Amino acid sequence: MATTANQLLMPGAFDPSKIQFEPLARNQRGGKSIKVGYQGCRGYVRLQTPELHLPFGLSVFDEEDRSKTSTSMECSLDARNGDQEKMRKFMQMMQALDEAVFQHCLANSVECFGKQMTADMLREAFFRPIVREGKLKPDNTRYPPQMRVKVSSLAPPKLFDAARNEMEWETEAGKYKGHVVKMILQIQPVWFVNKMFGLSLRLQQMIVMHAPTPDNACLFVDDGSASSLPPALPPQVLPLKPELVVSVPKGDPQAPATKHEHPPAQGTKQGDAFVSKGAKAEPGGSGPAKPAIEASTRIKA
Repeated sequence: MATTANQLLMPGAFDPSKIQFEPLARNQRGGKSIKVGYQGCRGYVRLQTPELHLPFGLSVFDEEDRSKTSTSMECSLDARNGDQEKMRKFMQMMQALDEAVFQHCLANSVECFGKQMTADMLREAFFRPIVREGKLKPDNTRYPPQMRVKVSSLAPPKLFDAARNEMEWETEAGKYKGHVVKMILQIQPVWFVNKMFGLSLRLQQMIVMHAPTPDNACLFVDDGSASSLPPALPPQVLPLKPELVVSVPKGDPQAPATKHEHPPAQGTKQGDAFVSKGAKAEPGGSGPAKPAIEASTRIKA
C-alpha cells in the first residue's frame, strides 16, 4: 500500500520491514541524530494511537542549563476502553520501532558510539526504549506499561474535543491529568546523549475522548426515584382571608351582636396608620379615620 505525506501509519497496517534509516547526521555543536523513515512515506512519519490514559497530565521542567523548558506527557497503555486488541497491536508497533532502532545502532556502533558494542552492553546500559515497563505496586504487581511523548512549546499541538471541535491548548503543569485521549504522533530522529540513545515521539494533535468531572462541578444525577428533587416552583401569593365583623347597635349595649363577613380593608398607608378606602383621615394625618360603626370590633376569621 502506497503512503503519502499526509497518510498516517495505523497499528494494524504497520510493516516493520519498511522502516528506513538515513545516514548519521551531526549538528554544529557535534550532536548526533539519525532520521527515521518509512517506505513510501515522504517527510516525517506520523502514526495514530488508540485511546490512551494520561495519569499525570503535562510535565514541565527546565533543562539542566536552564536554557529552555521541556514539556512531555506520560501515557499509560492500559486499554481503558476495553479494546485490548487495538492496544496489543499498538504496543507491537512501538516495540518493532524500538527493535529496529536498536539493531541499526548495534550494526553501526563504531560510527554511533566510537567503538564496537555488544548487544547486551548496548541494551542494558545505553538503550532507552519508547515503551517502558510499568513500575512495581506495593503488592508486587506492576502498573500498565507507559510511554513518553514530547510536547513542543514552539509549535503547540492542535487539541480537539470528542466532537472534533478545536480547543485552545493549555500549558500549565498537570493539565489533562486523568484524560483519555487519542494522539497523532510524529516520529523524531534517533537521539544520542552521553552514549544513551533512543527514539522519541512528538505530539502533533490530540483528541479528548473522555475528561474527568471537575471537583467543583455538581455531581448529582437523576436516579429516577420518587424522592428526586422537583424543579423549583415560582413564589405564590396567598389570598387574604375575609374578616368577621361583630356589630353592636349604637346606644344599646344590651342588644345582641350580629356577625357578618367583611372583605379585607383596602386603602393606603399614611405614616404608621392604615386608611381605609372611602374614609377620611384625622386632621394632620396622625391616624386612621374613625369607622362608620363606632362600637364595631373586627375579629379575623
